[in-house]
Amino acid sequence: MLPPTISLRVGALFLAPGLLAACSATETLDPAAAGVFSRNWYTGPRDLPEVPLLPTATTPGAMFTLDGLCSGTAVSDEPAELSCIYDENSHRWTYSVTTSTAQQFSGVDNYPTVDYYHLSVILPDEPQQDGGITWAAQIVIAFADSTGTYVQMYAPDNDSLVVDSAPDRSAVAFSMINAAKADRHNGSPTTAVGTITCPR
Repeated sequence: MLPPTISLRVGALFLAPGLLAACSATETLDPAAAGVFSRNWYTGPRDLPEVPLLPTATTPGAMFTLDGLCSGTAVSDEPAELSCIYDENSHRWTYSVTTSTAQQFSGVDNYPTVDYYHLSVILPDEPQQDGGITWAAQIVIAFADSTGTYVQMYAPDNDSLVVDSAPDRSAVAFSMINAAKADRHNGSPTTAVGTITCPR
């Protein structure tokens, strides 16, 4: 279950106030309690990375890597943490990976500060309109970083992510940056690349 601070609807991703800057604090926790993803100091500009190759194996699994202000790699081969669902009403696929800790999350005031991440890649059959943006795909990532702070990332526009899918929709590969093109040379954007292979 996603925390209530994430609001996701067809055609747009909304970010709760204050969460964009969540990777900018400098406090640290005991390394033994650190999460999968760490915060960094200023890392400079970056561009949308290349999309990884689609997985060729049929073994279910997911991997994604963050680079920039937040960095780290999460890997999951636990089928219970993976989901690939087609919604007949919205005509879209949702590929997701969620740690077991995140699945048990029940409120914004007590979210887990370690072993917490969630990734959703949403791929509609046809592009979807929201205001002046046509979305061909959507991505949202939420995690607890090495300071125990809850962070979420999303693509601000359709030019900030690319998603490739297997012809039978059994796997996806994606690339994302959490800054629009005009903002990528300011501050320290974070990029995300990864793959998800669906359970059979």
